[in-house]
Amino acid sequence: MVRAEAGGHTIVLIDHRPLVGQCLLTSLKGTDKTATFALYPSLQRWREDGLHPAASLVVLCLPGGQTADAELAFITRDLEELRGWNDTASVMVMSDTESAEVIVRIFQLGVQGYIPTTSSLDVAVQAFRLVCAGGVYMPAACMLTALANGSAKPQGTKKDDEVFSPRQISVARALRKGTPNKIIAYELNMCESTVKVHVRNIMKKLKAKNRTEVAYLTNKYFQDE
Repeated sequence: MVRAEAGGHTIVLIDHRPLVGQCLLTSLKGTDKTATFALYPSLQRWREDGLHPAASLVVLCLPGGQTADAELAFITRDLEELRGWNDTASVMVMSDTESAEVIVRIFQLGVQGYIPTTSSLDVAVQAFRLVCAGGVYMPAACMLTALANGSAKPQGTKKDDEVFSPRQISVARALRKGTPNKIIAYELNMCESTVKVHVRNIMKKLKAKNRTEVAYLTNKYFQDE
């Protein structure tokens, strides 16, 4: 079994394109020395490998050039196969798609992250680390588009005043826009230290690891905006 370095994670890449997959694997190994990476052309080949690594994260690399429905069908099939024998690893998708609507639909399938192929290598590594730590990653540009278009509207969610205080609601709205604490304090006529307290409490209530997760998770509380 391939083991990650101490304190690191094992990340399995699933990509049936040999050249593309090998280039990505080599780049990731050169960029992130704390994790162990493995590449397989399919989930089946990974499962059949007698020395297959126990993964913290599985990245499904889609080939591109497909319709949205074809990509969703591909992901659905692989998730069903993976969950049949490994229900502990987190799953991310890497694809050419940058449509907010399609990305939201991908998240609704149960993945923990999405990386468009236009992302930099450093961004990909940071996204992997976030998801391995239990977080959720959606590219900011796609997320903001999704929020603006109301693409993701979870059903049966509580009203915002059932979860947050009025001040926390105002801070959460500002966080969704990516506003820094100092500007939030100025706009809401609060001390910056008070804003920081509200941010910590919001993250605690949402079980969010960072401000990006807060922006994504609070969508359900502001779905009519």
